[in-house]
Amino acid sequence: VAEGPAMRFFARLQAEMIEEDLVVMRRVVANAAAAGRVQVEALALVEIQAAPPSLKVRDERVETDISRIEYESGILSPQTWSLRRGLDYDQEQVNLAQHRAQAVRGNEMITHQNS
Repeated sequence: VAEGPAMRFFARLQAEMIEEDLVVMRRVVANAAAAGRVQVEALALVEIQAAPPSLKVRDERVETDISRIEYESGILSPQTWSLRRGLDYDQEQVNLAQHRAQAVRGNEMITHQNS
């Protein structure tokens, strides 16, 4: 049950871990700026976010339906949806572009063979 002591304990642990992780990530960006690896403006322009996985017993179909509704309502970005699913949004966009390019090349070869 979501209100049970174990769930509250795990949620509290997750919140603490997220805060600790955010401190580390902010320090990483600050050190990168100090070393000249990123522009100092990145400290003000970049917002580092973290979200824990769901603690409740998961029904992936229900979660997907909820995400779809949130996306279609304009309150969930594709990037956040990817993050929730454990995917790298930017990498998935590269993968999709490569897939589309291969499909086009495959269709062109079929069309050429049938000519």
